Amino acid sequence: GQERNGLVYLPNQQEPFTGNNLCNYENGQKKKEGKIKDGKQEGPFEEFGESGQLTVKENYKNGKQDGLYESYDEKGRLKAKGVFNNGVLEGPYELYKDGVLQSEQSRTA
Repeated sequence: GQERNGLVYLPNQQEPFTGNNLCNYENGQKKKEGKIKDGKQEGPFEEFGESGQLTVKENYKNGKQDGLYESYDEKGRLKAKGVFNNGVLEGPYELYKDGVLQSEQSRTA
């Protein structure tokens, strides 16, 4: 797919894409997986490193981050965690090192 004006389209198509979004690395490993509805990310999305390790779990509603966001290091340990509502961070954003909470901060997306 390709992005035009913030929406995802299939090449040479005029209507925004709806369906499964699956991107792979050149080595065949999964890079990103989720769903697209009317050209916008919708529902759970996951991203992976080239080794296949999960690096990001997040959720979208109408193309905006909505719900729990988590990122992980190359060993699968939690790196960051926060909750989004309609694309805006709500509450604390937690940062971890080696899976251990290091700091909490409030910030907007």
